[in-house]
Amino acid sequence: HECQETRTAQLKEQQSESVTKFQKLVYAAVQQLPMQWSEPLAMEQLSRGRDGQEDGALLIDITARTAEGVWLAIEADGPDHYRQPDNALTGPTQYRNRALAARGYVAVSVPYFKVGQAEG
Repeated sequence: HECQETRTAQLKEQQSESVTKFQKLVYAAVQQLPMQWSEPLAMEQLSRGRDGQEDGALLIDITARTAEGVWLAIEADGPDHYRQPDNALTGPTQYRNRALAARGYVAVSVPYFKVGQAEG
C-alpha cells in the first residue's frame, strides 16, 4: 500500500512537468474532432480501474469519455516509444497499451512520425 501511495505521488508530480509540445498539439487536434463527450478531455490524468476509481497505475496523456461511455486514453507517442529502425512499439509501450485495455480504456496511439507526415 505504501508503494502504491509513493508511485501515485510520483505520477502526480510528473503531471505538471511532463506536458510536451507534441501532447499539446495532439490535445488541440482532438478538441477539433466532431465528438460528443460525457467527460471532457483532460491532460495528464492518472488511470482508473474498471470500477471507475483512480488507481494511479498509469499517467495518461489525454483522457476523455465519449457520449457512449467509452473511455479513451490518447497517447502522444514520441520517439522513445518506438524502436529504431523499424518504428515498432517498444516493449514498455506495448505493456502500457495492454494495461490500459485491462482497465477498460481504448488506447489511441498518435505516433510522432505520422503527425509530421499529416502536416506536410
